[in-house]
Amino acid sequence: MKKDVRMFGDSLKYLKEYAQTDYLATKAVTEQFCKGFREFMDNHPNLNGETPYDFSAKFKKVIEQAVRDKLFIVSPA
Repeated sequence: MKKDVRMFGDSLKYLKEYAQTDYLATKAVTEQFCKGFREFMDNHPNLNGETPYDFSAKFKKVIEQAVRDKLFIVSPA
C-alpha cells in the first residue's frame, strides 16, 4: 500500500514536470499527450529499468478511473 502511494506521488511529480503545470484540464489529456508523457518518462535521465513502465501503469490507472467517473468518454491512454 505505501509503495503504491509513493509510486502515485512520484508519477504525479513527473507528470507535472512534463506538463509544466500543477493544473491539467481534462481536455488537455489527449492520446498525443499520453504518448508524449510516456516518451518523456522513457527518456528521462532519472528514470531507468522498469520505473518508466511502472509510472505509466499508474498514470493509466488514474485515466481508467477518470473514464469510470465519466471525466472522459473514452480513454485517451
